[in-house]
Amino acid sequence: MSISITGIEDIQKSALEISNKTSALLEELTKTAEVLNEHILLNITGELTGFLDSANESAIAFSELQATRSAKARHIASELR
Repeated sequence: MSISITGIEDIQKSALEISNKTSALLEELTKTAEVLNEHILLNITGELTGFLDSANESAIAFSELQATRSAKARHIASELR
């Protein structure tokens, strides 16, 4: 029983082509994953920034309300004296 050298060469050539295509697909998949990660991070950062801005605005409004209430309380206390 004899194995054809051209048959082995064809198998090696096919294996190399498959390997090259697999490498190219893996590289493309890696690039796609990197782009997706970047978009996800940008979205998360944007959402967190919006949340923190909103929380900061609420804290400022609360502080202003507390200052107004304190001023009113001092005014009422001074009128009662």
